[in-house]
Amino acid sequence: MRGNIRTAPPITSRINGLILQPDRSLLHMPLGGSLRDLRPRRRSHRGWWLTMLLIAGGWAAMRWVCQPAPTVEEAPPTYQILLRRYARRANLPKEFVHKVVMAESSGRSWVVSEASAKGLMQIRPPAETDVLRKLNRSERGDLFDPEYNMLIGTTYLRMLTDRFDGDAYLVLAGYHMGPTRVARYRTANPGISGKELVERFAGPRTRAYCARILEGEELRLPLTRRPVGGSTEPAPRGDRI
Repeated sequence: MRGNIRTAPPITSRINGLILQPDRSLLHMPLGGSLRDLRPRRRSHRGWWLTMLLIAGGWAAMRWVCQPAPTVEEAPPTYQILLRRYARRANLPKEFVHKVVMAESSGRSWVVSEASAKGLMQIRPPAETDVLRKLNRSERGDLFDPEYNMLIGTTYLRMLTDRFDGDAYLVLAGYHMGPTRVARYRTANPGISGKELVERFAGPRTRAYCARILEGEELRLPLTRRPVGGSTEPAPRGDRI
């Protein structure tokens, strides 16, 4: 008869009436292993905490990136004093210099880039050397000092402004990717605007850098020398940013 036939659970042990299921890890114990290998392992929460920290850090970074840059009036008073002093010294609009600072370092004087650019205006050693030669100075200063950094940065912007006839697109491209490359592109493509030259020949980072500061406007910066071509007309004021 096939009546009510009970079958015992597979591979079980009966001890004092208790049914013990076999430990599956016994089936996977490596050769030469021992019962010590079967001890319960503690669950590590280290990975969980690391994941949460990465999520929180990513969220904070996204909020920081999306936060609009402070205007000149919202900046600390000490910074405003330095900005006005060195922008006036270089005959550049303070709003223009401020946007360069925000694009370069977000106002952080201790920042160092992968290319070893330092400080508020992210000065590299070759640019510092050119400026010191222009200023007839031989002793280098501390690029993490905001005042020295802004002296070098604004003077370098002035040098690029005079070199590229006040075209802000070329000035910024030269500041970001180096003036030698910009001058080579300009020589090979006469007659096109600085904006068009940047959009056609500069890399994506330089294009984004110029767009962030100028927002598509073809700004003319004031010159401290006569423009190329011998025009005697007064240089247009760069006060539209």
